[in-house]
Amino acid sequence: MAGCASREQSALEGRIERCIDRFLERAAETGGSGADEADLREYVRRGYCERFDSLGWVHGDGSLAIAAFTEGGREECATGTAGGGSVTVPCASFAPAGPRVDCALLHLVRRSEVRAFVASLEQPSRCDDGTPLDELGAR
Repeated sequence: MAGCASREQSALEGRIERCIDRFLERAAETGGSGADEADLREYVRRGYCERFDSLGWVHGDGSLAIAAFTEGGREECATGTAGGGSVTVPCASFAPAGPRVDCALLHLVRRSEVRAFVASLEQPSRCDDGTPLDELGAR
């Protein structure tokens, strides 16, 4: 039994580490945060990857399940402003089917799951960061 628990713990840690790596890779692609990498890894681990993994929303390769986006329980979302900045608003103020979607997490969700989600939208939408919807999703 100890061997099984050890393998399960190793798989869990591997999933979480791959999830963290994906978050940090995405941050680097968008200009990074300037934060200390060890601090940033810990923030992503606690704030996202461990929580999402405990809910079954992290795949073995570290990509996220679409539920991390659709059921993530966020009460506040970012949206763009006319001046090019962003503001935080209640997520309820715009539904996922609304004209703009906060796409940050969708970059980390498996592409096949993102495509199914996008196809389910009732009206055309666009990403708040300008990414075309057909380019979203982790490979």
